Amino acid sequence: SLQAILREAAKLHAVDIELLKAIIAVEPGFDAKAVSPKGAVGLMQIMPMTGERFGIDDPQRDLLLPATNIHVGARYLRVLRDLFGDRLDLAVAAYNAGENAVLRHGRRIPPYAETQAYVRKVLSLYRSDASNMEGSTAVVCLATSTADVQACVLAANRHGVPFVARGSG
Repeated sequence: SLQAILREAAKLHAVDIELLKAIIAVEPGFDAKAVSPKGAVGLMQIMPMTGERFGIDDPQRDLLLPATNIHVGARYLRVLRDLFGDRLDLAVAAYNAGENAVLRHGRRIPPYAETQAYVRKVLSLYRSDASNMEGSTAVVCLATSTADVQACVLAANRHGVPFVARGSG
């Protein structure tokens, strides 16, 4: 099952399972066959070059396999967490834009609207999932897209509470 793969990858690569889930929920919304316009593949939207970096021989094929994709994504997140220390925001930004983009911008989140929005969404979902939700009556999320609403629903379902999606405008 996907949950078992996530648990195994999280444990093996010492990455929080809720962070893995947040990344998958934000983009591509749990679609294992997704390929982005930029060529990122699968559940964790791995670029083929990143797959090759971590020993994947045929990234276009193998990264569509959920177990391979999640393990490569978790391994890459571990590398980024080690590189950026306690700055989870920088690790998430580097996951989206590449570590060189974060380094080029002085160890800051790059000034790319897509990356800045990605970091906000992943961290918001991660923090809502990682925090103790006991006693909560609802999950409230800022929803600017269908993917945001899906992520809200997933978070709410995990905690057995209703969700409230608020638009940005």
